[in-house]
Amino acid sequence: DTGSEKVTAARAQPRPGKGEIPVFSALGEQQQQPSSPRAAPAPGTGRPSPDGRLANLTQISGAAAATLAALAAGSPPLPILLNIGGHAARAGWLVVNVAEPSSEAKVMGPEAKRVVDVYSEMHDLSLFGDSTVTCIYASHVLEHASYRLPALEPRPPRPGLKTGTPAPAPARPRRELLGALGSGEVASVLAEWYRVLLPGGALLVAVPDLDALAALYLNHTLSPAEKLFVMRMIYGGQVDARDFHETGFDESLLVQFLTASGFCEVRRARRFGLFQDTSEMHYKGVPISLNIAATACKPMPDGNPMSDETRVVVDIPGR
Repeated sequence: DTGSEKVTAARAQPRPGKGEIPVFSALGEQQQQPSSPRAAPAPGTGRPSPDGRLANLTQISGAAAATLAALAAGSPPLPILLNIGGHAARAGWLVVNVAEPSSEAKVMGPEAKRVVDVYSEMHDLSLFGDSTVTCIYASHVLEHASYRLPALEPRPPRPGLKTGTPAPAPARPRRELLGALGSGEVASVLAEWYRVLLPGGALLVAVPDLDALAALYLNHTLSPAEKLFVMRMIYGGQVDARDFHETGFDESLLVQFLTASGFCEVRRARRFGLFQDTSEMHYKGVPISLNIAATACKPMPDGNPMSDETRVVVDIPGR
């Protein structure tokens, strides 16, 4: 299994290029407990409204409820692993999504069970406190955020919810690197992911690779139907109001967004090996996904610099 069923203490720098994606933290060796059974929403909790937005943030699965209850009790069930924008169930992971999959959405491979544990926008993880999440996996969702239009502000944390010891405010993200783009949705989403990640937490993000798709589109051997398919990968399938791509990324632009948002140790991966989704897609033999792993670089709760003992080490195949 190439997933993250084992969590082991890590004192070394990430070693890209070996194996798939075991996730490590400084918790000592332990086996993750399987997710709690997913329960139907409690009576009276919110369903997504007609425009796809939440009526409230209380509709969560049994797995998410158990995690949040432990957080409220001050004993978070580390590691907390979030799959943002996904639908496939996997032990140990909570799926965060704004809606159920559309009729045309497909869940690939053996993880065909569709689930959503927490209904929420990707820029609003207010159910999770500062520095509480070990790893965020986000496959082909960030491109749905606008590079210019501002995002709605995340909701404040739920009253009475103790979500761990917040780290001191990190150094101001270097938004000047982005100019006008620093106030857009992409920057807001990355800021929220950075907020909830532990010091040294891992971000695994995949987006359509604009370089690869542009080269495919310019391939004169493609038929009109094949070019149409490539065009849809660039601009989105547009099967519903949310299925539009607002931002295109090549490696240099995505790295710029990440570093301006406080992430470090940014490196590219051939694949993550956690979920069989679009991050592993090839078209005409060409990988169309830009897969990037990064580390949330921010101080420890005591104000000391992030240490190797807290860094989440991700072994990934290199380019």
